[in-house]
Amino acid sequence: MVLIIALMIWRLMEHQMRRYVEQEQVQLTGWDNKPTTRPTAFMMTTIFDEILTASIKDIRVILRGIGSRQQEFLQALGVTQAVYTDPGSLYALTPRA
Repeated sequence: MVLIIALMIWRLMEHQMRRYVEQEQVQLTGWDNKPTTRPTAFMMTTIFDEILTASIKDIRVILRGIGSRQQEFLQALGVTQAVYTDPGSLYALTPRA
């Protein structure tokens, strides 16, 4: 059951990124820094593997800054970098039309 839920979330992220690319008529920086209109969830996970965060008591910080490629994918997902430091920030999002 957990695997099925994980795969559904994986597909939802992919769908959201591709919908963003189509609606905004933009390209994301994909493999080998080449522009793509078909971003994949696997591509996204390899881009975000460099982000390091630390948590001390109730305070969370990003140890390495978030680069421009990572910002592109966060924007395509409809979230900000606050998701790394404030877990409640996801609940404050407003859905796009």
